Amino acid sequence: PVVRRQMGEAYRQFLQTKVTDLALTGHVTFVDKFLSDRELIETLLATDVYLAPQRDPYQATSGTLAYALGMGTAVIATPTAYAQEVLADGRGILVPFANAPRFGQSLLTLAHSPTVLEHLQKQSYAYGRRMIWSNVGREYRLLFQEFV
Repeated sequence: PVVRRQMGEAYRQFLQTKVTDLALTGHVTFVDKFLSDRELIETLLATDVYLAPQRDPYQATSGTLAYALGMGTAVIATPTAYAQEVLADGRGILVPFANAPRFGQSLLTLAHSPTVLEHLQKQSYAYGRRMIWSNVGREYRLLFQEFV
C-alpha cells in the first residue's frame, strides 16, 4: 500500500514487464489486495517460492514468512535476524539487502532447478512443523516440567 501511494501503478507495471521479459508469466501471479488469513494460507499453498525482500535489517519477525515455512514454500529472503534463524542450515536462500539481481538469480535458479526447489520446500515444511501450536505447546510443557 505504501509503494502504491508513493508511485501509483508504476512499480507494479515495472514488475509485470520484468516477469514477461524473463518468460515467467506462467510462474507469477499478481494479486491487487490485502489478503485475509484464509486467503494468505490458500495462496501460500499454491505458491512455489516466497520472496521476502525486507528493507529493514532490524525487522524482528515476519508473520508471512512463518506462514510460508508452515506451508512448505521455498523462501528467498534478505538476512533479517529472523530470516537468518529460520532459513539457516539450507532451509532457504538469503540474499544481501537491496540486491535485486541476486534475488532474480536465486529465483531463476529455482525456476529452472526443480530438484533444488523441491529440496527447499521439504526443508521449509519440516522446519515449519516445529512452529505449529501442538509442537510449540509440547515444548513449553517440557520446559515447564524442567522448572517444576
